[in-house]
Amino acid sequence: MNEIQKNFPGFDLEKSSLSDSIYSIPQSLYPWKGKYLSTIFLTHLHIYLCIVNRLYMSPKTILEIGGGYGALARLFKLEHPTVQYTICDLPESLFFSEIFLRVNFPNAVIQYAQSEDDFSETADFFLVPVQLVFCLKERLYDIVVNSGSLQEMPDQTVDFWMDFIETNPIKNFYSLNYFANQIEGTIAAPEASNYICPKLDPYWHILHWEQNPPLMSIDTDKNWLELCLRREPEINRNPLEKPIYAQLLYQDSFSEGRASTRWLSTLWKASWLYPMPEVLWQLFEYSVERKLRESIGYGKMLLSNKKKLSPNQQVFVETYLKNILVEK
Repeated sequence: MNEIQKNFPGFDLEKSSLSDSIYSIPQSLYPWKGKYLSTIFLTHLHIYLCIVNRLYMSPKTILEIGGGYGALARLFKLEHPTVQYTICDLPESLFFSEIFLRVNFPNAVIQYAQSEDDFSETADFFLVPVQLVFCLKERLYDIVVNSGSLQEMPDQTVDFWMDFIETNPIKNFYSLNYFANQIEGTIAAPEASNYICPKLDPYWHILHWEQNPPLMSIDTDKNWLELCLRREPEINRNPLEKPIYAQLLYQDSFSEGRASTRWLSTLWKASWLYPMPEVLWQLFEYSVERKLRESIGYGKMLLSNKKKLSPNQQVFVETYLKNILVEK
């Protein structure tokens, strides 16, 4: 609660309508000034506040990729009663979302999509199984949210979702996923993992970049990256600018202490604006030194344009990936 107050000083939990649901696990609830709190509620509250304070104050349409049991959807609906909230997830997860949202909002219109025709403009919540994601193409969303699930997807699935986000009329993207965690030995099924997420094209404005928001590190030993991204309007896009901006960021990185948070964030941003080998090599070396999963992702990015690497660099990257990725 102290972290929330420090990060969002204009927010007063006591005066807000937000509280954990009475339908949550009773043992997880802590009574406080007429409300119920829990650690997972405070985590979702942090995500909600980060979105409305740093990204989009009054969203009308939200798509959450991997919405779990609907906890974040509930917070948005409590504070923004007219919002239309779509959750796209595995059918098994949507089962829990539907139950949780129905008991918390007994008068809400909750629509479970079974075909592309199952979309009513008056519905409060749309629940969409992943196999019907094509029904969401070309629909306008103020915000797309993903927290804690891109990190669990195979590489090709991350590519699919990033292509979906970047080729549809989506204004903003919030991501909270694993970042800079160590490799645990060799990886026997490399096709079942991803090593960098999210993956971005150059047409995002990075409004917020934070490694390990304190509220996320309370209950886990994993490292996280929180991002608030605004999509650049297509009419304003100039691909010729991106290498210039990336080069400027690369030059700026020399004024930061190597391996500092500012050094890492500067190179991270440059790598998505324009993946110059000199930028990727810095990130690759850093990740290898610290035995991070991202070393595999940066190594693959380097090899995708290996003609720009020196012979020694090529051999080093290829040998490193061969030793880490052990095919079964």
